[in-house]
Amino acid sequence: MALTGGGGAGNVAGGANPSGTSNSLVYLGDNKYAGWSGTAIATNGTNAPLFDFTTQTQAILAEITYMVNDIDLDDAKFIGLEISINGELIGNIVDNSSSARSLGTLLTPLRIAFPAQSRIVIEGTTNDTSDITVSAVIIGKGV
Repeated sequence: MALTGGGGAGNVAGGANPSGTSNSLVYLGDNKYAGWSGTAIATNGTNAPLFDFTTQTQAILAEITYMVNDIDLDDAKFIGLEISINGELIGNIVDNSSSARSLGTLLTPLRIAFPAQSRIVIEGTTNDTSDITVSAVIIGKGV
């Protein structure tokens, strides 16, 4: 069963092998959850919506892996994630390394706990004026 969330193509739990993209998480059984955001475009002033879901009766210990396309940031630029819980921004995790990144670069995974019965919104963010394609994967376990 998918956690409740916004639009996008819904992940359908077809046995132990769900497919598709969505901005929700999918319950895989055995207290495990997973989701892929699909790709979205972040650019200066416009965040890229990646996930928007509501946890159920259990907290979820999760790991978020954030991916970007080919980019080469200069010294004053950054890419990152904004994470909100129940409408409150709790973190802005950024990478401002000026080294070039190749297609599909994985940034350092982030471990986080999502509280029970809470709306979680995760967006890609940047101050670069170029369009940057971003996506994220979440895996987690209910506790």
